[in-house]
Amino acid sequence: MKKFGQGFIVGVLVTILLTSGIVMAADPIRLFVNGQEIQTDVAPQIIDGRVMVPAKFVAEPLGANVMWDSVGRAVIVRSIDSISYVDVSSLDLIDARKLSKDYNVKISGKVNQRGYTMSVNNKKIIVTNYVIMDSALYFYKDVLNQLGIQ
Repeated sequence: MKKFGQGFIVGVLVTILLTSGIVMAADPIRLFVNGQEIQTDVAPQIIDGRVMVPAKFVAEPLGANVMWDSVGRAVIVRSIDSISYVDVSSLDLIDARKLSKDYNVKISGKVNQRGYTMSVNNKKIIVTNYVIMDSALYFYKDVLNQLGIQ
């Protein structure tokens, strides 16, 4: 009976230790924005293989405002409007309309949010590098090589 009592106590202690939630802590995930380490009130964490960080601590250092819409249960991030000028002539772009008209390239809408499908002479590519300016769609001229046009 004495052995049973000792075995029972050992069993209870082992069960308590195994179910008490003792977890080895991993190194904390550090958050950097523009080279500056940011301290958050809620630590970044990995959930289902994705790193989750509080939106406020990423957006605000980049000049955006973060709001919580409790009715819609949504986080709203708005960038502060700023004007920046780009010398378009320095970019090696070609207008999508010119591609269609001058090179007979067929362009279809976005595929799985990855890019645009282009085809000419039985050659088909998906292009993910593009620019939209003044409501016009432009592609980098290297698509001509990819399509075998140049």
